[in-house]
Amino acid sequence: MKKLNLEKKISAKEFAEDLLKIGYNINPKTGIIERIERTQKMIIGMVIVSVVDFVKGPEDEYADQLDNFAVELAKPEMQAQYGYDDAFKEEAAADAAYNRYGYTKRTTVAPYVHAWTAKKNEIRKGTGITVTAFKSGVDVVIDAPPTEVLPGNELRFRTKAQWLKDQTTLTTEASEIALGISTAHKSTDTTGIKPDLSYELVSGGHPQLKYTRHSFQGIQLKVDRGDGHGFVWLAEPGNVTYTDNATLPPVGNAFVWKYIAIYKLDDELIGDWCDPISVTVKGV
Repeated sequence: MKKLNLEKKISAKEFAEDLLKIGYNINPKTGIIERIERTQKMIIGMVIVSVVDFVKGPEDEYADQLDNFAVELAKPEMQAQYGYDDAFKEEAAADAAYNRYGYTKRTTVAPYVHAWTAKKNEIRKGTGITVTAFKSGVDVVIDAPPTEVLPGNELRFRTKAQWLKDQTTLTTEASEIALGISTAHKSTDTTGIKPDLSYELVSGGHPQLKYTRHSFQGIQLKVDRGDGHGFVWLAEPGNVTYTDNATLPPVGNAFVWKYIAIYKLDDELIGDWCDPISVTVKGV
């Protein structure tokens, strides 16, 4: 906190400015120094833009992505555009082939396990009059894998993609889309957005409130315990669940607690307050 310099003479204007810096002002009607009450700002609507990772999560989509990347890098026009050497595209092709082989072979494991489970059940408790054959496993010796590559093809893929993106005078959005490395941006209009609160009773009857966080920092919660005070501040959880551990009613009694919530982002309130939810709590 800045200290007022009272050891030198200052003007009334300078004194008032110093007061503002530490959260006070002079009431123009009474001349009394008063603390400034700061209220939290609420932003009714804004557009949140978030970056979506270009690397695919599901294994089948990732295998397709590596295959496409290798095919595009092999095109003469793409190599001429970016100027990478042959080793660059050859490593991408080897990674794609080895990844595809591993993914394809893994997909045969589940049917293999199921077949052997069925065979085991047939041997022990079967009632049929025919015998099924034993399921053959995946033989990677007969069906030889492609050229072996070192572990960690995703890191190599990301490194290559970033190098291409860094060629700012050469790269284009169309090329990055073709290569499958375009970084998508997701926009969310927060106008009118509000949390969808739900709850369950846990820990001996305490309400556990739940919501979906989306791209927000968390929520601000208020509660009305039916005591005449209306809705008052309760908490600002960042987690998607919050347990209200307030004292429950005496045994044999029941109260209705009501909750409302609003989203927070960068310590500002965003959107609208949600509709109240009512929770009946009982003393146990």
